[in-house]
Amino acid sequence: MTPRDRLLTALAGGKPDRLPATIHGWMDYWANKYMNGADQFEIYSRFGMDAQIFYFAWLDEPVVSAMYFTGDLVPGPNWRVTYTIPKQDEVSTVYKFTIETPEGTLTKTMEKTDKMAWVTEYPIKEKEQIQLIRKYMPLPRPDKRLINDAFERMGDMGILRAGIFNHQGGVWQDACNYLGSQRMIMEAADDPAWTREFLDIILDYKLRFIESLRGCRIDMLEDGGGDGSMSVISPKLFKDLCLPYAQKISDALHAIGIKVVYHTCGKMMAQAHLIPETRADASETLTPPGMGGDVDLKKIYSIMGGKLCLIGGFSQKDGFERGTPANIRAQIEHIWQDAAQYGGYIMGASDHFFEGEPENIQTFVDIAKEFRY
Repeated sequence: MTPRDRLLTALAGGKPDRLPATIHGWMDYWANKYMNGADQFEIYSRFGMDAQIFYFAWLDEPVVSAMYFTGDLVPGPNWRVTYTIPKQDEVSTVYKFTIETPEGTLTKTMEKTDKMAWVTEYPIKEKEQIQLIRKYMPLPRPDKRLINDAFERMGDMGILRAGIFNHQGGVWQDACNYLGSQRMIMEAADDPAWTREFLDIILDYKLRFIESLRGCRIDMLEDGGGDGSMSVISPKLFKDLCLPYAQKISDALHAIGIKVVYHTCGKMMAQAHLIPETRADASETLTPPGMGGDVDLKKIYSIMGGKLCLIGGFSQKDGFERGTPANIRAQIEHIWQDAAQYGGYIMGASDHFFEGEPENIQTFVDIAKEFRY
């Protein structure tokens, strides 16, 4: 089988020729430090790994490049975005954004290092400001030509993935990125009508984005996000305010021929029985306890196995950052025995990583090839 056939077979719940081995994606920091800045196509080829190519291209750009691509940073006719840099040193840069609309102004602050960028001041302060998003926030347009060129370059080396614009995929996740997860949880309890109105605005935005993808050769998009994991919210809140929106996202993507993976980086055991109800095709990242999760793979398979593909489960810290051939093999044997042997499983690192020796990653790939169906 080609890597592409292998991954697609597993996504469909089947048994490929051997255990697929991949990662969640290559961070620029890691690629620059360990691979002399090679791109993801070159890195996957270097290791002979089953590739999940994360790629997206836009006809519209945010005001700051290499920042998390979010709709609120893309200028539009009634959405004027400017910024200042109040702090910059060898550790990080702070960006203070001002967003002017015909009916009011939003402010947002982000901090960026050579590894990551994150929000330190959320743009939505007053409840009525969600109407500015509804009325004026522009919807960036995908560059279908460049996306399809990337698909052609990928060929048989794997599948093409991306996220469901504009944060980490999920509707609840986006709301938390506009307001903050703590306040969203409080508003969900104190003002459920306003909470659902806000989520409906974000859902409409995402459904219009999904419709704009017709003609893009994308295999799978990512829904969900860490703010919807059991590290942050309760199973009841997930069922009430994440699940109904995830179902609509899945249905919209399936209508244009794109698969869905539901992403719950963090704890997920208490919501495992609900994840198949998202109507996604796959569940990730199956984060083990040593990486901040709580996944018991044997129990996860008993709950979700055969209902959707399972992706992840490998500790990048124990395996890549401080791994040895013996403990890498032990991890893979554990994954195989508890879940992967039954098919419908793509073994991968349980999210991004910044440190990891190339020889350990090569060992991960080479040992995985020994596990055949």
